[in-house]
Amino acid sequence: MSNRPKRNLQSAAELLDKAASSLFRWVTTDHSRIGQIRNLMPKRRFFEELQDMLVCLLIALFGAALQVVWIVFLIAYAIPFLIFGQF
Repeated sequence: MSNRPKRNLQSAAELLDKAASSLFRWVTTDHSRIGQIRNLMPKRRFFEELQDMLVCLLIALFGAALQVVWIVFLIAYAIPFLIFGQF
């Protein structure tokens, strides 16, 4: 009778171990099949990747500059026009 609580603790530990292993295996499984998609994609060279990164950087810088122009326009022209009705 004194072995029963000890056996329950051992079976609980085994159950938790199985559950954790199953959960970890499920989480690390590629459910979206992105691994297969990456294998089917054509291989790219370093300079092609670098060119894409530079294009993205230029687009981001252009967008930031456009935001600055838009904010200056709003502060200098749009808000005074809305408040006073004239430029």
